[in-house]
Amino acid sequence: MYIALAEAIEAPFGKPTPEKEVPTLKAFASRFLDGHARSNRQKPSGIAVKEMLLRVHLVPFLGHKRLNAITSEDVQRFKQSLVVKAPKTVNNALAVLSVALKKAVEWDVIERMPCRIQLLPVPTSSASFHDFEQYERLVETAAALDRQTELLVLLGGDAGLRCGEMIALEWRDVDLAKRQLSIERSDWNGQVTTTKGGRLRYSPLTLRLTAVLREHRHLRGPRVLCDVDGLPFTRQMVQARVKRASRRLNVREGVLTSSATRSVRTWRCVARRRGRFRNSLVIANSR
Repeated sequence: MYIALAEAIEAPFGKPTPEKEVPTLKAFASRFLDGHARSNRQKPSGIAVKEMLLRVHLVPFLGHKRLNAITSEDVQRFKQSLVVKAPKTVNNALAVLSVALKKAVEWDVIERMPCRIQLLPVPTSSASFHDFEQYERLVETAAALDRQTELLVLLGGDAGLRCGEMIALEWRDVDLAKRQLSIERSDWNGQVTTTKGGRLRYSPLTLRLTAVLREHRHLRGPRVLCDVDGLPFTRQMVQARVKRASRRLNVREGVLTSSATRSVRTWRCVARRRGRFRNSLVIANSR
């Protein structure tokens, strides 16, 4: 009788719904990377950056916290823990945290965003340009070292290729008759993807780059840049050769990083518009 009475009293209200267990940020990290970054086929470099930011910064500081327990004060303390880092680095980590929490809401892991995330102001920096004279000296220094180093410098400076685009460049992309490069792939740690912009672009070849490519032509493999066994160059190999030339010339290292390569292209376009650089083969594949 008492059991029936208890069931009758409880019936209108129903049984209490058990609260679902919310995972910690550390436990949710792999699910976020698989369900968001990898399933959306983001670039390997982008996935690696997210993995690094989670592993190095976010998980050590907030990994023990459950997603719905991360407060705005926790975010502020996290920002304070990275006070020695550049604002852009902090903002990148905050962006990953923000997207992870939004995906947790979208996937019904938590009901709502538990905190407010404000990015740090990033000071506007001036572009780092490399003048023509310095670049020409770098080409001469690279040529004195070996042909492959000269080719790397010219691919970056004359043709405007990024490091990954140089590594992924194949002979089928090189049209010596038309003096033109077809750039549609990029290599990141052995994984071939699309270029940064995700679209095919063409770059004209200067006379000297055409001559170096013609002399460099080989049958060791499909890649333009490879070792004596036909194995493709790695990012470390490319950077080591350019650094060697830069150190010998005593100029800042990384002169052919993606930003510096864009600087060369930008300077050529600006000089062309001002009438100070009259070369019909100027590289004009600006973004």
